Amino acid sequence: GMAVITAGEVGESMYFINSGTVQVLVNGSEVDRLNTGDFFGEIALTVSKQRTADVKSLGAAGAHGPRSTGPIEPVELFQLNRSDFEAAMDKYPILKTRLAQIGQARVKRAAVPVDGVAGAGAGAA
Repeated sequence: GMAVITAGEVGESMYFINSGTVQVLVNGSEVDRLNTGDFFGEIALTVSKQRTADVKSLGAAGAHGPRSTGPIEPVELFQLNRSDFEAAMDKYPILKTRLAQIGQARVKRAAVPVDGVAGAGAGAA
C-alpha cells in the first residue's frame, strides 16, 4: 500500500478514516489494521512530536479481497492539522487528555510482545 505516515517523521496532523483500511507497522511488523471511523496520528500531536509507526493505505474495505478483479479503491482520509487540533483542544481539554491516553496505550501495546508477536493488537501512530 501507499505510505500515509512514516515512523520518525515529525507529525503535524492526525487522520480520521472516512472509508477504507490502513495497516499500522512498527519496525516493519504489522501491529494493527484500522478501518472506517478509526483515527491515527494522535501520538505525534499529544505524546511525542515524532511518528512512532508507519501507516500504509490498503484501499477501500472489501475492495481488495481474494476474489476482487477490479482496481483497489483508495482510502479516504480526513486530515486535522496541528493548529486546528490545538484550537479544538483549547476548547475541549478533556478530549486532548483522552487522546493522549489512547496514544500512550497504543505505544505500550506496540512495544509488548503478545504470544511472541511484538505489537499484537496495538494502535496507530
